Amino acid sequence: MPDECQPLRDQIAQLRDEVQDLEAELRATTDLFEKRTIRAAIAMLGREISRVQIELNECLRSYAVPIHAIQLANDDGGHAADITLEQVSQWVDKANEVYSVGRIRFLFDPNGPEFSRLNNTLINNMVDSRDPNWVEERDAALAVAAGYRGKVVVFFRYGEQPGGGPTSEGFSGGDLNFVAMPGFGVTSVCGQQNIGLFAHEVGHYMDLSHTFRYAMDTINDAEIIFGLLGNDPAAFDGDGLSDTPPDPFISQLGCGSTTSVTLNGVLFTLPRNNIMSYWFSLDKTVTPQQIARARQKLRDRATSEGLIIGG
Repeated sequence: MPDECQPLRDQIAQLRDEVQDLEAELRATTDLFEKRTIRAAIAMLGREISRVQIELNECLRSYAVPIHAIQLANDDGGHAADITLEQVSQWVDKANEVYSVGRIRFLFDPNGPEFSRLNNTLINNMVDSRDPNWVEERDAALAVAAGYRGKVVVFFRYGEQPGGGPTSEGFSGGDLNFVAMPGFGVTSVCGQQNIGLFAHEVGHYMDLSHTFRYAMDTINDAEIIFGLLGNDPAAFDGDGLSDTPPDPFISQLGCGSTTSVTLNGVLFTLPRNNIMSYWFSLDKTVTPQQIARARQKLRDRATSEGLIIGG
């Protein structure tokens, strides 16, 4: 995939070429006023090269972000989330595979102190923002996560469903200081364990949006909705990034290998391998603009929350 740092390299190379051209002009002229003007221009370009070099160094910097995992249970110890140290490591390893292209790595040592247990019924019952007790659940989770300053706190919760049984879903967001995850074994996608779930949810933590705006059931549903939206492909753009194509996610095609679909005569290329899509693929990645957004959010969190983004 394209290197998101390459434009900065190209900019530095162009600026240096301009400096060389000016230096040639400086050697060729004998006019003192022209010499002063050229030297001033060279100095200005030198300052710009230094500024862009700082940007390039930051772009090339590797981020190593520590994780603290918390296995939740109810106050009485019941309904403990089904998660083990080894399973946390598997999810983290997959996330590291996905974000390696952006030089972002999450640190979790299954033999270290980065795993704890907490009996808290309120947080353990948290499913998502549609919960009737969402505000109380969220605030309790925010408070606990704040106690692990410098780390990405990942809550593994039971999240009891209305009909009983644990949730299989996770969530996070740029306005939350934690990632909520289900138990490892209760997740599934296209008939197998959802190994990419943590990578997806930590993407939301890094302020990445879904590539899609609507999740539709069938091609027919998608064509109807597309028509109602004026057959404008931009209506299916979920994240506003130019290097992720508009994504008409259709459950009917989600588990296949289809890489494109035509709706009302308009061809869509499906971002099947993008981690922020819902399309099934074991080979997931992110785009340069997603990388830039994620890295910026991590820097913002380092400033506002004390998140460690060491190299």
